[in-house]
Amino acid sequence: MSDRACGGPAARRRLASLIPLAALALACAGAPRTLPPTEAGERPWLLPASAYGTQRLFRCSYRGPGGDGGFRATLRLASPDRFDLLLVDPLGRQLASLRVDGEAALLVDHRRGTHCGRLDAVTLPGIGPLPLRPQEMPAVLMGALPATPADPAAEAEGALELEDATGRHWQARIEEGLVAEWSVRQDRGRPWSWRRRAGRAATLSAPGGPRGQSQEVEWQEVVVEPLRSALPPVAPPAGSEESCVLDDAGRPER
Repeated sequence: MSDRACGGPAARRRLASLIPLAALALACAGAPRTLPPTEAGERPWLLPASAYGTQRLFRCSYRGPGGDGGFRATLRLASPDRFDLLLVDPLGRQLASLRVDGEAALLVDHRRGTHCGRLDAVTLPGIGPLPLRPQEMPAVLMGALPATPADPAAEAEGALELEDATGRHWQARIEEGLVAEWSVRQDRGRPWSWRRRAGRAATLSAPGGPRGQSQEVEWQEVVVEPLRSALPPVAPPAGSEESCVLDDAGRPER
């Protein structure tokens, strides 16, 4: 199989996740509803138990060399390792959806009618690869640390530094049980930084992109409500084609 085939090493490095972060960007109309108080998990790297069995709407904006824009996203969180992330544009048209069930992840690009079930990282069109796994998106969106110390009894307040099983290096600052900010770097890649702005708002940013410009995604959680139905089984939509490789313009190749 060639380097450009779905299963090759180059393909895995360039797997497209139009999510977060091309996919985190969100915009939604209407005034925010009253939300329950922000709740910390038992440890900073755990979401609170109350997060599961809920669906949440986020609005967000993106700025960087790829341009400015926004969409809205719904996170349907059934359990720690089972969720949907659904992205639509400001007019409500489907853009992309991510389904995670354990270690399995399926990305669907609804605009092009393609899907990819071999996601080992998040890759953003116009941004490039992020040192994040699809399974870590709820933690990123909701403010938990997307990494677990080797020692579960590690100090959970103040400064925290760790290297996880995949070799990523994390630094975090914990205040009153909540993650205030973190940064992550993989190998010699540039660092990405997350910071809590206020309550349910956060920013993910990195210096110097492909054209020397910084990149930044901001989002705000605006709706929380009970999950009203079970998540359907993981399966590609009927009629969609498998496409896991991005071309140089950030578009999935068929």
